[in-house]
Amino acid sequence: MSGSQGDNMEGMARMRRGGGRHAVRRFDSRGVRRERSVALRDAVRHGWDAAAVQAALLGDQPTLW
Repeated sequence: MSGSQGDNMEGMARMRRGGGRHAVRRFDSRGVRRERSVALRDAVRHGWDAAAVQAALLGDQPTLW
C-alpha cells in the first residue's frame, strides 16, 4: 500500500486493522490537532500540572463534572 501516512491509516481502519482504535476523524483538521498537541507539550514542559493539561486538552470546552 503506497501513499501518505494518513492514507495508510485510513486504509487500515477500513480493513479493521487498527488494533481496536478508532479511525482519525476527518472533521478534526490537522491544524486543530497540532494546536492541541503543542498546547499539551507546553503544559507539561516544566513538569506535570493537571490543571494545565486539562486546559490544553479541553480548551474552552466545558466538562460534565
